[in-house]
Amino acid sequence: MVVIEAVLLGLAAGFVGTMVLTLSERTEMALTGREPSMVPGQVGARLMGRDDEPGLERRSTIVHWLHGVASGSIRGLLSLTGLGAVSASILFFVLVWSSDALVYRLLGIADVPWRWEGSALATDLFHKGVYAVATSAAFVVLQSALLHACLVGLVEVLGGRSQAGAPCTGPARPEPRGHLRCALDYHVAPDLVVAVAQPVGESRAGGVQQQARGLDTGPGPRRGSTVRRRSGSPHPTRS
Repeated sequence: MVVIEAVLLGLAAGFVGTMVLTLSERTEMALTGREPSMVPGQVGARLMGRDDEPGLERRSTIVHWLHGVASGSIRGLLSLTGLGAVSASILFFVLVWSSDALVYRLLGIADVPWRWEGSALATDLFHKGVYAVATSAAFVVLQSALLHACLVGLVEVLGGRSQAGAPCTGPARPEPRGHLRCALDYHVAPDLVVAVAQPVGESRAGGVQQQARGLDTGPGPRRGSTVRRRSGSPHPTRS
């Protein structure tokens, strides 16, 4: 897999992971009564040099999806390192969570993680874990689907070349037993069939002629012979 394919698959997997993350967050907020986090919107505002307040909720939604989809490219690039699926997923989780915490700290949005409240830290770790697992699972599925599609396409291409290069693929319906093409298993050139069929046909014709000549020398009456009956015999005799 080349880099561009890994990145594109990672972006698609990131989209799936972000959908799962959004569902996870909404379910958790419905159960705990927690208010939606505005941290993504604050990050977007600080990066663009704007005020945090106007349109913060809408900006949080946009940054949430952009960040989730873009982070999937990291998972795609990790597939090029030779790591297994589990190891790559664990490393992906560590990279995503630590990079987010670092950005929060550098922009002055949040303190270092070990100074967060326990509930806030647990919630963030849980949802980032859900995102990492969902994105990695989606990437593995997409990668397997791409590999399968490539193999099927390769088989079709090679099969097409094989049929194009073959002199004869044989009839769609099997020939009766004893047929020349059936005996040759359908994979012979038409000119070879003709070349072999001619002497075979001639030999068969010769055999018929020999059988016809043999009728003249058989037990029947010969040409020029006369047939007479013996007295008292119901059958004719040859002279």
